Amino acid sequence: MSERTKRRKQLSTHELSRSLRDIGQLSNIKTSPFLYHYTGAQALESIIQRKELWLTHASYQNDISELQYSKSVATDCLRTLSLPPLNENDITHNSVFLNEQQYVDDFKPYLLSLTTDRDCFPLWVNYGKDDGYNIGFDTEKLYTHLRALKPKLPLFTGYPGVIFSGMVLYNEAHQRELISFLLSKRYEYKRNGDDRRMKQIELKLIITQYFIKNPVFEAEREFRIVILLLEKPKNTASTPEASVSHIHYRNHMGAMVPYIKIPLYPTDFVSEVTEDNEEDRKRMMSEIKAHDRDIICLDDTPIRHLTIGPRNSNDQCESGAIGYLRAKGSVIKNDISLSPDKRTVMRSKIPLRF
Repeated sequence: MSERTKRRKQLSTHELSRSLRDIGQLSNIKTSPFLYHYTGAQALESIIQRKELWLTHASYQNDISELQYSKSVATDCLRTLSLPPLNENDITHNSVFLNEQQYVDDFKPYLLSLTTDRDCFPLWVNYGKDDGYNIGFDTEKLYTHLRALKPKLPLFTGYPGVIFSGMVLYNEAHQRELISFLLSKRYEYKRNGDDRRMKQIELKLIITQYFIKNPVFEAEREFRIVILLLEKPKNTASTPEASVSHIHYRNHMGAMVPYIKIPLYPTDFVSEVTEDNEEDRKRMMSEIKAHDRDIICLDDTPIRHLTIGPRNSNDQCESGAIGYLRAKGSVIKNDISLSPDKRTVMRSKIPLRF
C-alpha cells in the first residue's frame, strides 16, 4: 500500500474539521456583518439567475504567485528553525510538502474570494474595468447556509468535504509565527512517532497556505471560503449517481479551469446523502434543477446588496439593477432618506480613474 493511500485511509471529515478548531484566524466567519464578492455583469447575472456560486480550484487562481508565496514563507521558517533532520529525506519533505501536488490531488481545494470592503478601488481595477459589480452577502445568513450545506456536499460536488472560512492573513510576522509553530509541532510529533497528530498538523498547514497572502495585497481585505473535497467514501462508489463527479470546467484566457457549483438557495429539503438513499438522491436532484430555482425569492438567499462599479455608475445601470433584483424577489430598500451604504443598490463613490 502506497504512502498516499495510507494517508487517505487515515483522514476523515471529522478529523479535518477538528484539526483546525484552534486556529481562530481560519474559523471565525463573523468578521463583518456583510461580505462582498466583486465580479462582472455576466457573472452577476449567472449568480442571481442560478442562485449559485462557482468556486475555482486553488491551482487556477488569478494570482499564480500566491501559492509560491506561501511556500517561500514556509521554506524561510524552516531555515530559521534549523530543525535537525530525522532521516536523510526529512529536510526535503519538510521544505516542499506544503505545496506538493499530491496534497492538491488528494484534497481538491476550491476557493471563493470575498472582502469586507464594499467599495475597494484595487478590486474595482481588477474586476470592474468595464462592467463591475459586487454582491453583498449577509455574513450570518451565509454562515448558517454553509453549515447546512456541508453534509450535503456529495450531492452538489460528487465528494464529501469540509468548509473553512476566514480573513486572509497579511501580516508577515504573524504568518511566520503561525507557520513556524505548526512546523515545530509537526517535527515534534514526527520525532515522537505520533502519526495521527502529525497528520493533523500537516492538514493545518495545507489549509493555512490558502489563508496567507503577500502583504502588498492587504488593501483588498480579503475573506475566503475554502471547500476541501475529500476522496469519495468506498460505500458510495458502487452506484452510478455517487460515482459522478460534479466538477465543471470553463474557459478562462485559453485554460480550462475546474470549478464547483455551490447553491445559494435553501437546501432544507435535501437530506444528508448516504449509501441508503439513492432513490432519494434521484428525487432530490430532480427537485433542484435550474427551472425550480425561479420560484425561490432572492431574499431567501444570503444576498442582500449590490454595488455598481465606477465604470458603469449611472442612472441607467442603477435603475436596471433595481428592476432586475426586484424581479428576482428582492425587497429593495433604496429610499433617498437612507444613507448610500444602507441601500440595497449603491453606486461606487470612487471617481472614475481607469
